[in-house]
Amino acid sequence: MIKHIAHLLLIGLLSLAWTPIAFGDVRTKAVQEALEFMAKKFGKEMAEEGAETVGKRLTKLAAKHGDEVVTLSRKHGPKVLNVIEEAGEHGDQVVKFVGKHGDEAIWVVSRKDGMAIFIKYGEKAGEAMVKHGSVGQRVIEAAGEPAARALCQLSKQNGRRLAMVMDEGVLPRSDRFGDLLIVIEKWGDKAMEFIWRNKGSLTVAAVLAAFLSDPEPFINGTRDLAEIAADSTVKPVAESAGKAMAETVTAHPGLGILSLVVGGALVTLLVLLIASRFVARIWNLGRVSKV
Repeated sequence: MIKHIAHLLLIGLLSLAWTPIAFGDVRTKAVQEALEFMAKKFGKEMAEEGAETVGKRLTKLAAKHGDEVVTLSRKHGPKVLNVIEEAGEHGDQVVKFVGKHGDEAIWVVSRKDGMAIFIKYGEKAGEAMVKHGSVGQRVIEAAGEPAARALCQLSKQNGRRLAMVMDEGVLPRSDRFGDLLIVIEKWGDKAMEFIWRNKGSLTVAAVLAAFLSDPEPFINGTRDLAEIAADSTVKPVAESAGKAMAETVTAHPGLGILSLVVGGALVTLLVLLIASRFVARIWNLGRVSKV
C-alpha cells in the first residue's frame, strides 16, 4: 500500500515537473508517457536522479538517436540512458544492439572493457559476448574479430572449449590459428568438437596443414588424421635411415648384399615400431580429450 502511494506521489511530481517551461519546444507526449511509466516500474532509480533530469536526458538522446531510445527507456529504465551516453558517437550502434539483445546487451556495454570490444570489433563481438559472457570476451581479446565470428557459431560448451584450447596453448596463436577460426566459423560446433577431440594431433604442423587445406572430410569422418600423423613421422625417419644406409654402403662397399638386406629389415622394423607408437599416442590423446 505504501509503495503504491509512493508511486502515485512520484507520478504527481512528474506531472508538475514535466512542464513546457522546463522542456520548451522539445517536450513530446511520448517522452512524458515514458517517464510516467518509468516512475511506476523504476521508481527508485527515478527518485534518485529526479524526474526532470531523466526527462531532459531522454529527450536529448531521443532527438539524437531516434524514438527507439524512448521505447528502450520504458523497458530498461534510466540505466539504458547511461550506456547510450557512454557510447558517444557510437550511440546508434548501442541503441540497435540493446534493442536486439535487451538486458544482456546492457551488461556487455555497461562495462568499460565490454564497451571497448564492442566498439572496436562491432556487433558480432557484442553478440559473442552476450552468448558466451566473460569467456567470449577473453577469446575476443586474444584473437580479435575472427574469434568473435567463430564464437557466434558455437554453443556455450564449445565456446568454453575454444577458450581452453587457447588458454592451454595446445594450438599456436599464429596465422594458422586464424585459419582455424575461419574453419570454426564455417562449420560451427561440428568443427570445434573435432578440434577438441584431436587437439593433440593438430599440434603437429603437417597434420594441422592437411586439416586446414580441406577440413570437410576430416570433420565428416571420411578421412583420418592418424594417417597424416603417421606419414609425417614415418617418412622423415625412413628417408633419414635410407640416407644413412646409402652413405654406409658407399663408404664400405665390402659389406655386400647380406648386410644391405639385414640393414633394410632393421630399418623397416624401426619405422614400423615408431609408427605404431605414434598412432597409439594419437589415439590416446583423442580419448583423453573427450569431455
